[in-house]
Amino acid sequence: MNIHQIRNEFKQGFLTGSEVGASVSVWKHGEEVMTRFDGTVDKDRAWTAETIVPVFSATKGPAAATLIYCLEQAGMDLESEVRRVWPEFPVSGATFGDLLSHQCGLAGVENEVQALDYQGVISAIEQQEPLWEPLTAHGYHPRLGGFMLDECVRRLTSIPLGEVWRKDIAEPLNIDFWIGLPASEDYRVATLYAGKMSPSQMKEGFYAEVGKAGSIVNTAFRSPKGVQGASEMNRPENWRAGYPAMGGVGSARSLAMFYQATMGHLDGSPFTDSMRVQFNARRVNGDDLVLCAPTSFGGGFMMDPLDDQGGKVRNLIGSDLSGYGHPGAGGSHAFADPSSGYSFAYVMNQMEVSVLPGEKVKRMLNP
Repeated sequence: MNIHQIRNEFKQGFLTGSEVGASVSVWKHGEEVMTRFDGTVDKDRAWTAETIVPVFSATKGPAAATLIYCLEQAGMDLESEVRRVWPEFPVSGATFGDLLSHQCGLAGVENEVQALDYQGVISAIEQQEPLWEPLTAHGYHPRLGGFMLDECVRRLTSIPLGEVWRKDIAEPLNIDFWIGLPASEDYRVATLYAGKMSPSQMKEGFYAEVGKAGSIVNTAFRSPKGVQGASEMNRPENWRAGYPAMGGVGSARSLAMFYQATMGHLDGSPFTDSMRVQFNARRVNGDDLVLCAPTSFGGGFMMDPLDDQGGKVRNLIGSDLSGYGHPGAGGSHAFADPSSGYSFAYVMNQMEVSVLPGEKVKRMLNP
């Protein structure tokens, strides 16, 4: 990992005006290599070491690790069937590994339901016919995937996923990342600013499909309602809700620390060797029915997708094929690189129009 390049590209974002406020953090083998922050949280107050920000789908890494942790505590793993815990789950024979690798066809629900109505969302999932034949293909579950992880954790532990994350993982390791932010922390949250889409972006691929009513992509990203963009994620009620797919609030330093813990490089990490095997055991690879691009997933973590020759299609998640992590809409990104011992995280409040790692991260990580 080129620390000099990361530092320079981070600085360049403020010189060119593409950033409002942001932070980047790199750790290696349990030690902090670099953490930088700059800019403002709301175009007025300075971004500080205490600033936290919503990171959308970068939440999925901590959420997946929490479920895998709970499964091991219950004597189960990713090969166990979901219905063993959640009998009403609509896909017979699906395992937790299938769920975490986006193979169940439950990327969206056709019944309109509000994100803040947790039980309503779970009921809609239980009644939903899969959007494609389950276990035959994969398609990113951008929002509902988190509700399904949460329901599994609640049935395993009797408490929400965000509470398990906080009590058993984040607090013992002093990780400043929240899946369900208490009101006492609201003053630290940076305001998000939406990215601007160019007309050319809307003509093909993902952005064309997401605008087509009734398409798989549109259904996936419009349900549940109430968390469609920056304005909704600037509302404290959505920070409080603890959405495991998209509702995490934290710092770059905290995400880099989390990925150190997943590799066993932080003292007191609750993640065992058997859990680590599940994080980056590649389960699917290829065309994604929802993101309309090649993707690859292990146990809930995204990995760089591979081409037919086994080479990387993108090089944004680690130095080799063992890297795992997760980006968030708008540009946030974090990952572990087991081969080198590095972890990386970047968060910001000026969003790009991107669901995969954006241009700012690409410049930091690729010469």
